[in-house]
Amino acid sequence: MAQSRKWERGTHSQKKSAIAPSLTTAVEHPTFTDEASRFLVETMDQGALCSDEQGRILMVNEAALTMLGMTREQLLGQTTIDPLGKALREDGTPCPAEAQPAALALQQGKPVRDMMLGCFNEYEQSYRWLLMSAIPQIRPGAQKPSRIFTLFSDFTPYAYVFDTLLRQVGLTEGDSKERLQEFEVIFETVFRCISIYDPQGHIKRLSFPLQRAFQLSAEEAGQQTLQSLSEQFQFEDEEGHVLALEQWPMMCMLRGEIQKNRVVSIRPKDQPEPHPVHITMSGLPIHDIQGVIVGGVMICIDVTDQRGAERCSQRALHALLTMAEAMVTEPQDTGTLIAQTTNVVQPLERFTEVERGLAQLPLGLLDCSCVAILLLNEETQLLSPAIVLSPASDLELLWRNRLEGASLHALLGGDEQIRRFYQGIPLEPATTLFYDQPSYKLVAPISRYQKLKGVLLIDYGAQEPLLSGEDDALILGVARLAALLVEREQAQYERDHAVAELQKSNVRLELTNRMKSNLVSIVSHEFRTSLTDIQGFSEILQRNELNLSEVREYATDIREDAQRLVSLINDMLDLDRLEMDHIQLHLNWLDLNALINEAVARMRRRTQKHTFRLQLARALPILWGDREKLMIVLINLLDNAIKYSPDGGAITVVSELEDLCVHISVSDQGVGIPPEELEHVFERYKRLPFGPETVEGRGLGLSIVREIILLHGGKVWVESAQGRGSIFHYTLRTAST
Repeated sequence: MAQSRKWERGTHSQKKSAIAPSLTTAVEHPTFTDEASRFLVETMDQGALCSDEQGRILMVNEAALTMLGMTREQLLGQTTIDPLGKALREDGTPCPAEAQPAALALQQGKPVRDMMLGCFNEYEQSYRWLLMSAIPQIRPGAQKPSRIFTLFSDFTPYAYVFDTLLRQVGLTEGDSKERLQEFEVIFETVFRCISIYDPQGHIKRLSFPLQRAFQLSAEEAGQQTLQSLSEQFQFEDEEGHVLALEQWPMMCMLRGEIQKNRVVSIRPKDQPEPHPVHITMSGLPIHDIQGVIVGGVMICIDVTDQRGAERCSQRALHALLTMAEAMVTEPQDTGTLIAQTTNVVQPLERFTEVERGLAQLPLGLLDCSCVAILLLNEETQLLSPAIVLSPASDLELLWRNRLEGASLHALLGGDEQIRRFYQGIPLEPATTLFYDQPSYKLVAPISRYQKLKGVLLIDYGAQEPLLSGEDDALILGVARLAALLVEREQAQYERDHAVAELQKSNVRLELTNRMKSNLVSIVSHEFRTSLTDIQGFSEILQRNELNLSEVREYATDIREDAQRLVSLINDMLDLDRLEMDHIQLHLNWLDLNALINEAVARMRRRTQKHTFRLQLARALPILWGDREKLMIVLINLLDNAIKYSPDGGAITVVSELEDLCVHISVSDQGVGIPPEELEHVFERYKRLPFGPETVEGRGLGLSIVREIILLHGGKVWVESAQGRGSIFHYTLRTAST
């Protein structure tokens, strides 16, 4: 009960505390004389008395005499302890003399402020509750106080109601209905927030906030106990932890523990996800004169709306800060919000912070169950969910799946709604979407310059929203911001796309320049060598008398040099056609093993210094491919193996069936390729910077191999280690695939 009085006296306590510091300053001043002391005591609105170092009362004002129920003659000359001999603490227990304000100020030499004591009024033969402060006066050079000024304010009018409550705890069924009605009037008009319990946890009076939380009327509450309520409801602390009955604030209070501003959430046990009622509870036990707990009084304040508003404000503030931070930060992505619309309705792999923050605004402020920002593909009129946010993850997934690939017509449910929508008019919350069961959903257009960009969807489920003008303005504002973001993302995507294309063009240009440089070098060398040989052999034929055998020999040399030039030109033209997709494949059925045998037979006639080993699968399936182009692949790989293999080295060709592909490998015993060069061997005009000095080539053969295999839908790669030879692999799909 006393703790409740402390809560009730707030404004008076503030007034008292405002006076005490100024009085302290005046009392401690060296010029503060007895005349000043008497003037101060006599003119105080509060009760005031002044005592000496022995505790004898020297001065007292009329307010103090009234509160203590004594005359001036009775009081003067007594000690400050005498009239307070029956003093009680706030909890109803006796307060000894040494613990009273004047005695403490005298002992400690410093002020004692705002102590609540119950003082027995001799005239009224009842207790008055006084809020007391005691201020010592210490003269210059003295060690102890010479005067103690005690001030007190009367809180009995506020305590009267609590005394009444104390008697209410002791009411019996035989008491008159008039008395019960009298207490009901007091409770209903003054203390709608007060609950009263007896020591066994029976409810004598249930506050209005708890009636709402427990869904009980005042009459029904009188038939309940805390034990019976614990079977129907659960209490949670501010962190969401469920409290056992022994941890409920009421039970703690009835064990003698003072409860101060404990916030609990109350929800029924039989509802899976009810909205809890948030209650702030303060209370303390009531003791009788012997100090035995005879009940408890608790003040309960419903803070559900306040907590909800706080959470909404926090979410909205967080969303605004996140969105503002993201908007002033240079975007790192390449238009993730818009890029997906080119592929009809592809799901977004990630959300940008700006769009997420924008969707959190209505989610936090409008108390809705789901918010979605949908993008519209203008050609197909299909929707793609850019952002779907909901406090419930299962509801968020449900809406995302439902909106994925939905048409604007299916969402809005009719041509009239679409017409109004294109005019920028939001649909009413009761509009049925998806031809669905009636529920409350609000749909607003995301448009810019009379052009529909998307849809803002706000779902309330079965709960009808009560939207104010400010709410409508918020929804339209979010839709306009979404339109700006869509436009920004579109511009960002187009800019990034242009930058990427420019970078690709620069890379291609650099590669082209490098290839041209290599081409000029190779062509100059190859053409110069061949033309020099042709010119030299021609001059020999022209100037010298040669026999037929010598003429044939020089003619053969001229022919080989001419063939080398023709081969160079053909390779360059083939590679250009391959890379420009101008070459055509002449597909037909073919036996790859037979093709391998033919290619090896050709190469055997070209070299007598190498041996060829064939390890061919016995039953390869027939392939669908270009025989001439695949022969070029084999000839180029075998030619490459011959060039880099030492005299007498073996070249091995293997064919085997792997799953639905034919795997061919050509291995040599040459110098091998270092790891850093492996990824470059198939590049155009690439020649290894090592190997036999006599190796001829233009760096085109392996590039042609790669392009032909890729045209057939196959794969090509190389395995090698320097000094251990190389193995070139390629795969081709069988006809069944």
